[in-house]
Amino acid sequence: MSDMEEHYQAELKCRRRRPNKSLRKLAQDIRHLMMMSYPGDRSTMAKHLAKEYFVSDLEFSYKICPAPGGLSKRCRTTLSGVRNV
Repeated sequence: MSDMEEHYQAELKCRRRRPNKSLRKLAQDIRHLMMMSYPGDRSTMAKHLAKEYFVSDLEFSYKICPAPGGLSKRCRTTLSGVRNV
């Protein structure tokens, strides 16, 4: 593992979405960091790990700025918005 791969892995773990950034941008950023962190790895495990980072960021955002109705309502609203974009 190269130093740059380790750098990108650390960046993935610390990645947090800024309030003005869209979820689409968050997904793109995570996808990019995954490609840089684990070059050539397109396994099911890598996809699962990327999803975990995405959900972790959503949970972190929810703790800072809770939505009325809870996290499940926020996720449904968010996912319906992403589908329509």
